[in-house]
Amino acid sequence: MIISGESYIRRVQIKFVPSLQNEQNFKIDHYKIYRQKASDDDWKCISTLKCKKDGQLQFFYKDRETIEDGETLSYAVAGVTAKGNEGPFSDPFPLVSIKPPQLRIKKEDLFRKIILEWDPIENVKGYGIFRKTKSEEEDWKRIAQITDLANSSYSYTDEHALEDGKAYQYYLTAFDNEMETGPSPHIEAKTKELTPPPQKLQAESGGVKSVRMQWAPLDGPDIGGYAIYRGPEKEKLVRIGQVKGHTANSYLDKGAKGPLKDGKIYYYVIAGINLFDVAGVLSQVVQAKTKPRPVSVRGLTVRAEEGSIYIEWHKNLESDIKQYDIYRRRNEGDGEFLKTVGADQTTLVDEDLKPEDNYSYQIVAEDADGLRSEPVKSEAVLSKVATFLKVTKDNQCRRIELSWRSLKNVDGYQLYRKSDTEDWQKVGKIRGADKLRHIDKKNLKDGTSYWYYLTTYDQEGETSPSNQVQAKTKNLPPPPENLQAESGLHKLIKLTWTPVNDTDIGGYEIYRKTTSATLERIDKVKGYQANAYVDDGSLFKPLEEGTEYIYGVASINLFGAHGELSKMVTAKTKQRPQKVQDFTAKAGQGEIVVEWALNPEPDIVYYLLYRSRSQNDSNWSRIAKLEATQIQYKDSNLKPEVNYQYRIIAIDKDDLESAPMKSNLILSPIVNNDKDNPNSPNLTPSDQTLEDLL
Repeated sequence: MIISGESYIRRVQIKFVPSLQNEQNFKIDHYKIYRQKASDDDWKCISTLKCKKDGQLQFFYKDRETIEDGETLSYAVAGVTAKGNEGPFSDPFPLVSIKPPQLRIKKEDLFRKIILEWDPIENVKGYGIFRKTKSEEEDWKRIAQITDLANSSYSYTDEHALEDGKAYQYYLTAFDNEMETGPSPHIEAKTKELTPPPQKLQAESGGVKSVRMQWAPLDGPDIGGYAIYRGPEKEKLVRIGQVKGHTANSYLDKGAKGPLKDGKIYYYVIAGINLFDVAGVLSQVVQAKTKPRPVSVRGLTVRAEEGSIYIEWHKNLESDIKQYDIYRRRNEGDGEFLKTVGADQTTLVDEDLKPEDNYSYQIVAEDADGLRSEPVKSEAVLSKVATFLKVTKDNQCRRIELSWRSLKNVDGYQLYRKSDTEDWQKVGKIRGADKLRHIDKKNLKDGTSYWYYLTTYDQEGETSPSNQVQAKTKNLPPPPENLQAESGLHKLIKLTWTPVNDTDIGGYEIYRKTTSATLERIDKVKGYQANAYVDDGSLFKPLEEGTEYIYGVASINLFGAHGELSKMVTAKTKQRPQKVQDFTAKAGQGEIVVEWALNPEPDIVYYLLYRSRSQNDSNWSRIAKLEATQIQYKDSNLKPEVNYQYRIIAIDKDDLESAPMKSNLILSPIVNNDKDNPNSPNLTPSDQTLEDLL
C-alpha cells in the first residue's frame, strides 16, 4: 500500500508499506515500482526495490526519471516472491511534480526600476530571476538569486543597469538542493521614458567670463534637476554641470570644466535629469558671447628726458575703462609693476630711475569688470639720469666743497680728482644715495686748480663719469700791510702791522736779518687778528745795542704754510750813551777837581766815577755815583805824591753804559812832610784811600 507521496522539482518520492497478509502466507523478495504518465495509458515498471531484511515495515522510493515540471504521475507497487511470483498492484497513487513559479509585474514605468512578484512554492530553497531585452542577439542573464525565503516578500525590485524608456523581459525559476525548474512564462515590463526637453532656453551675452542661462522648468517630482552642456561649436557640446530640483530655472556658467575666454561665442543646451542623474532629451541650442577684453592701448610712446622718462598713450574708447596698469623692465631683467593710473590719465613721468640703464614699458587697460587688455610694449630708451656735479664753494684754505643732484636706486657715489701735476685718482667714496655734498680735504695744495668728476655705484658696478668741474684752493695768504718797526728801544724792537682780515689765517711768521746776515725766521704769532710782535732776541743771543735790524712778516694759513713776505722795514736798537766829553782832572788845594760836560742824551740818569793810581785799567775803583746834572767832583781822599787818573761812565735809564772816558794823569797835591809818620798833619786818615790801606 502506498501510504504517501511528496512532490519536488522534477522528481517525486513515494512511501509504501507491505501487506500484512504477506507475512502469513509467503515471503516477499522485492517490489516493482510502476508509473503511469497522464499522457500515456500504459503502466511501466520503472524500478525494483530489494527487500533488505525480514520484517521491514516501510519503503521509500524517489523517482528522478524524465519528470517534467508540473507533470501528473500515478504510481503503483507490486510484491514479487523469490520464485518470481508477482502479486497484484497496489491502489494507484497520483502525484504532480512542482510546477514553475508564476512571475507577475508588480510595478513598471518607473525611473530605472521595475518591481516583480510571484507566489511562493513549497519544497524549494530559492528562486532565480532572469532578464533580457527584446533584442534577439541578447542572451538571458540571471540578475538575482533569492535564498532567504524566511524574510522574502516574494517580490524583487530590479535596478540593475536599467535604461530609461526601455522594455525588458523576465522569467523566474525555483530551485532546491538538487534541481531547478524551467522558466516561468515570460513577462515584459518597461522603464520610464527620458525627461522631455526644457523649453524657452535663453543665454545672455556680455557676461564677464560667464554666461547666464534661463529656461522654463519642467513639471514633475521625478525630475531631479537639469544638465548643462556647452561647447565652442554646436557639434562639440559637453556636459559642464547641473542644477538640482525640478523647479530650478537658471544657471550661471563661470567656466566650469575650463575657464571661459573673453569675447568668445559659446553654444548651450540643457536637458532634464531624472532622479538617477540621467539626462533626458536635449533642448534647442542657444548661443551667447562673453564680454570681450578691452582693446590694447594705442599710441604708446616713451621719451627720455633729463632725470626722467616721459610715457604717453592714447585713451581707450571703451566707456567702462577703470584704470591703466604700467609695468617697467630695466635692461634685460624681469618686468616689475610700476604704477596704476586712472582712466582719464594718459601720461606718466617715471623718475625712479638708475643712471645709464635701458628702460622699456608695458601698459594694460583694465575695465570696471576686471578684464584686462593685451599688454602693449614700448621701445627701450636709455635713461638720461646722471649726476650733475658742481662746485659749491672753492677758494678755501685747502678744501673744496662739491655738491650734486642726488639719485635714486644707487648705493652711493665716487669722487675723482686730478690736477696739473696729478693724474685722475679716487678721493672719496660717499655711501648712501641721499648724500648731496662732499668736502674734499685730501692732500690739497694751496693755490692749486683741481678738476673733479663723479660716478655712481651699486652692486652691479660703477657708472660713467659725470660732467667735470674745476675748482681752486685758496692762494697762500697775502702779507700783512703797514708793517712798522720801532727803533731806539733797549735791546728790543717792536713790530706792528695791519692784520689780514681772514679767518683762514693761522697767524704770522716774523723774519729778521742784519745788514750782514741772511734773513731767517725768528718766531711766529698765532691768530689772524694778531698785529704786533716784540723782538728781544733770544736767551743766548740778545739784540745788540745800536744795531740795525731788517724785518719782514708773512701770513701763515691754518696749515702753517706762509705766503709772501711783507715789505721789509728797518729799525735800530738803542745806542749806548756817548762818551762823556771834556773830562779833565785839575789839582786844587788838597784836592783834585774832576770836571766834564753833560751828555747830550736826555735819559742819562747818573754817572759813575772811577779812580786809579796808575794807568793799569784793572785797578780802577769806583769812587762816586753822580747825579745826571752834576758836572764836577772834588776828590780830597788823596795820598801825597801819588799820580791819579780818573774814568767816567754815563748810565741812561735803560742801564746802557757809555764807553769809559779817561782823564789826564795828575799828581796828588798832597805833600808828605813826614814820610815815616803816617800821622803827619798833611796826611789825615780821611785822606787815605783803599789802596793806601791795602
